[in-house]
Amino acid sequence: RYLLTDGTHLIGAGAWETITGTGFTPSPRLVVWTPALGTSDTDGDDERMINTTDTKNFLYVDAGITGLGGPLYGNTIVFAYRQIYKLISTGEATSAYERRTIRTDIGCIRHKTIVLAEDESGQPALYWLSHRGPYRMGANGIEFVGRDVQDRWDTVNLGATGVVGWGMFLPEK
Repeated sequence: RYLLTDGTHLIGAGAWETITGTGFTPSPRLVVWTPALGTSDTDGDDERMINTTDTKNFLYVDAGITGLGGPLYGNTIVFAYRQIYKLISTGEATSAYERRTIRTDIGCIRHKTIVLAEDESGQPALYWLSHRGPYRMGANGIEFVGRDVQDRWDTVNLGATGVVGWGMFLPEK
């Protein structure tokens, strides 16, 4: 459902399917990744997912995934509606990432609101919309950045069937 690269691995999360095919059992909570680029012996077929007894290239989070963000400071961020997780690289081929829970009170309402951009100091920052409004993660941790639009955000219908929000980084602005 969601796809991202950290420059070394291809990372996928969530699932559209509801029944098992020839691969992983579909789950909206599943995060999978490929072997590190250039490390497989399958003649350039590094995008394949593998699951053997000596290699673990998947993990689960506690709720359905709503998007992926980053990489930010070398970490991939996994969002659920009211949870945020960080995938931390272990540097090991047998289990390339471990999961850290960052927040359990906010998350991201939809993947199209996640934007990798810069903060006011030019530092890398990840922006998104939560059920409480706009947030960012960067050099100062996680910050609510919606005080000046809180009156408008309070009127947003998060249950709408149409698009509630999306984001785009315009560096020249």
